[in-house]
Order: sequence, then structure tokens, then C-alpha cells
Amino acid sequence: MTYVFRLPEKGVPVIRDVLLERGDWEEYDEDDPESRCYWNFWWKTARFTASQFNAAHYPYQRVNHFPKSSEMTRKDALLRNLRRMKGIYGQLYDYSPESWILPNEYVKFCQRYADLQDNEKHTIWICKPSDLSRGRKIFVFRDISELTYDCTAIVQKYVDDPMLMFGHKFDLRIYVLVTSFQPLRVYMYRDLMVRFATETYDTSKLGNMLSHLTNTSLNKHSDHATGPAGTGSYKWNFKQLEEHFKATDSDLDFGVIWGRIDNLVNLTLLSIAPQIPHAPQAFELYGFDVLVDKNLKPWLLEGNF
Repeated sequence: MTYVFRLPEKGVPVIRDVLLERGDWEEYDEDDPESRCYWNFWWKTARFTASQFNAAHYPYQRVNHFPKSSEMTRKDALLRNLRRMKGIYGQLYDYSPESWILPNEYVKFCQRYADLQDNEKHTIWICKPSDLSRGRKIFVFRDISELTYDCTAIVQKYVDDPMLMFGHKFDLRIYVLVTSFQPLRVYMYRDLMVRFATETYDTSKLGNMLSHLTNTSLNKHSDHATGPAGTGSYKWNFKQLEEHFKATDSDLDFGVIWGRIDNLVNLTLLSIAPQIPHAPQAFELYGFDVLVDKNLKPWLLEGNF
């Protein structure tokens, strides 16, 4: 039996390559009117429109996004969901930095900023557009006069005490497959990706994004893209991370961190589950970006698809 997959014109090449290599898949012909209704798998890098999603009404069809997936991937929507759950369950949801949505909560942010200034706490902040990816328009600042934005954004306390390796900041990209929200069914891929900032971490140089952001799309253009301390790459897998801790005689128990990340992932998905309509034809592959601080506490930075 032959299966049919659909990809956008500028789709993810690895998906096309893997499916064609299997031998029992062929690509959908967008120009063939006879094949218009027959396909098994539709992968898009963007969200599906309502009409596209409704086209997947046969039991043999699957699409790679749930309706209202923006409840996770938009930073302002995710913040609202986490706040709601924190209001109910308290410290259980204390894994996301203190944040405000701009412009609606600008006055509240100013009040918090003034309180910390009065206490002589020179807090560092980070501003992120709500619906952009790949590190675009993100900046780090101390003085409120530096805060500028031209779209809906969130501003949050910057986690300024991250765990470092070779003096560099890093975060963890954890891939999570969700096949159902009602009931919640989750699979975590254990071979996570470790992403390094390619320049030494330095809070005296907040304008240097290659010191503060780990986004691959930014750091691949760095003069130091061979990785920190000549490690050969600014991206590692989990095995390389484990080997590093063993080689440095670290007594770090990564199993403890994994347990905390497990909780973080499940609690976050539970926060958005009530917003997601029942969709048996859908699945979602999320990328959770998690930062571990020097006290081994994982912080959720954002969720991506």
C-alpha cells in the first residue's frame, strides 16, 4: 500500500527525504485534480486555516497541528494560561519568569520596575515579540528608557544566573510529541538538543545577543560557531552533555533535572489543554526551550512548533 504526504513548497526537506526513503510514500501532486481529496499526511510549518483543517475529515488522514496551537506558541497566550494555573495551584507553576504583556500591562510593569529600583535591585529584563521566532527583535536591557516595541510583546525578568559551560550560556531544546489533549497523551524525546550562545556570558554587555541568546539562527553566523572552548559545535546532543559532566567529575544528577523538566512539560500542556478542541486527526511536535539555572532549577522560556 502506498501513502501520500503533503508538504508546502518550501517544506522541511528532512521530512520529504525520510518519507521517500521508506519506499511506501509518495508526494501529493497539488496540480492533479484527481488526487485533491486523497492524502494521508499533511505537514505545514505554519498554522492550518480552518478550511484546511476541516479537509482532514477521513480517519486515515493526519495533520501536524492542533486547532488553537497558538495557545502554546504565542508567548502572550502561553503566559495567560500559565498565570491562570498559577492562580489556582500556586508554586506548582513557579517555573516561568515574572512577565508582563505589552502594551496592555505596561503600567503594571512600570510599577514593578519602580519597586525594584527603589530597593536598589538593578534587575535585568528581556523583551520578546509575542509571535516571532528565531530570536528576532529580542533584546536585553536594564533601564526602562531602553524598552521599545512595535508589536504585542512580553517583557520578563531575565534569568541572570544560568548554569554555564565553558563560561557560555546554554539552553535545552526538548522535543515533545502530543497525540491527544483529551485525554492528554505525551511522548518526550530524550535525546534533547543543547544550544550554546557562542560568546562568553557577560551581563555587562547586554547588547551582545551572541552572549545572551542561544537561538541557532543567530549563532550559526557567529565567528565562534565552532562552539565554546573549541568543542567543535554550538549544538550538542544529550550524550555529549552527559559525557561532559562525567569528564568534569561533576556530581550532577541529571535524572533530577529530567524529573523537573518532565513536570514542567506536563504542567504546561495541562494549562493549554482546556483551550484545544478535540481533534483526533491532529498531532503536534513541540519544541520546549528550557534554561537551567545554577541552582538546577529549570525555567520555561517558550514553546515552539
